[in-house]
Amino acid sequence: MRRDDARRLAREILRQIERKERSGTAGFLSYKLLRRLVVHAQLVGIRLEQYVTGPWTVGTAEPTLWSRFGEIVLPTVERGGFRLPVPDAAEAHSLAGFLNWCDAPEPQAG
Repeated sequence: MRRDDARRLAREILRQIERKERSGTAGFLSYKLLRRLVVHAQLVGIRLEQYVTGPWTVGTAEPTLWSRFGEIVLPTVERGGFRLPVPDAAEAHSLAGFLNWCDAPEPQAG
């Protein structure tokens, strides 16, 4: 996996998510595709834990609805004004590491 290719793909997927496609199947599929990039990077030996610190950070957000697992807060991956809720803290750390590794830019609203 080349870093430039990963950056380009991550930028496009994040742009789709930012366009509020997350509210339906298209958003879910966009997130699953982003997750597949992370898994692929790990499989080819990229140690994402080395890249957890950077412009993409792990944070938390209060869920808008009571989650099915009863969490009080949701882990998020954040950069600037963009916040992406993720299922668990481990996934948040690997996604933040991937986005920092490939130097993915913050998606622009619009």
